[in-house]
Amino acid sequence: MQANEAQIEMVNKFQCPGCVCGTCPDDCPSFKFDDNDGYGFQCDGHVAGTMVLGVDSVYLGLPKGFSHVGDRPRDVNGEHVKSHIRMWDRGDPGYDHLNVPVWAMEKDGFLFVRCYCPRSNRTFVDVIKGMSFDALPDIARTNVAEILDAID
Repeated sequence: MQANEAQIEMVNKFQCPGCVCGTCPDDCPSFKFDDNDGYGFQCDGHVAGTMVLGVDSVYLGLPKGFSHVGDRPRDVNGEHVKSHIRMWDRGDPGYDHLNVPVWAMEKDGFLFVRCYCPRSNRTFVDVIKGMSFDALPDIARTNVAEILDAID
């Protein structure tokens, strides 16, 4: 699947800052659009290249509370695989008991959601254009805007 203009814009805004591969999809030799089999999209070539002492790697394009990379799976060669950022330029990701929204925050027309997938023991940061906090199911959610001062 080919990326549309809105998807390229989101990759540029949320993944490219701080990426060791390049500064924008147009000029990046590592840019590889991945639609995650229809479950969000991302640049598959993205590598978070900014380190913060005592924190580890961070995603510079994401807001406070969502920028920590955290644990990432490794491939057989010991290399980190895939970014934990999934993006939607429209629509609802379809949260349920297999994709649990744990905490979220609206900012600048985007909903940022920390999502936990208990079946695979993975976490993701979902960035959803145009979705509101109130549209999330009541599975388990925390409005990060209310606790922002407590986050490093």
